[in-house]
Amino acid sequence: MRDLVARESGCCSFFTFTVSPGPGEIRLCIEVDAAHEAVLDAVQERAAAAAGRDVPRGTGLRSGQVAAAAGVNIQTLRYYERRGLLAEPDRSPGGHRIYNEEAVTALRVIKAAQRLGFTLEEVAELLKAGRHGRPAPGLQDRAAAKLAEVDAKIADLTTIRTTLAAAVEAGCDDLTVCASNACCPIPFSDLAEENHHAGPC
Repeated sequence: MRDLVARESGCCSFFTFTVSPGPGEIRLCIEVDAAHEAVLDAVQERAAAAAGRDVPRGTGLRSGQVAAAAGVNIQTLRYYERRGLLAEPDRSPGGHRIYNEEAVTALRVIKAAQRLGFTLEEVAELLKAGRHGRPAPGLQDRAAAKLAEVDAKIADLTTIRTTLAAAVEAGCDDLTVCASNACCPIPFSDLAEENHHAGPC
């Protein structure tokens, strides 16, 4: 076994070998990165053919298939696993991650929730609640809270836009000069002022 691992490591540096001795057997696990999965597939098929058995097909989705179906990359898939957003997948006899269709759905849910402004921590709580069938904290409550956040941000941005538009219209070009000019629309004296109207500087 040591000789085999040494030879293959020298030949294929992208292989990672894990030897696990046990009572009456020695188990060898071989893993590769996503870019070389096809190489390991071919090795597995040859080993299965030599042993006179077939490699099971259609039992799940590989990392690349899941990532492509959900519109993410492999690194994002791994990151979500580390964050606990995706359940740890099963492993094939060759050591590959094997996912079910629920993983694709979970990834699409994560992406949709992020587009709606939810953080990954909030997404994790929503997914956790859904997995345990708990009605709260559910989407309704969290969506209402997120809506209030969005409304507050819109109000702040509207105030900023109004002030910037007034500064452009007044011809403000130097903050130092404007700071000492009482007619400047930029609220230097009171940054919380929302309705500051003044003539051209």
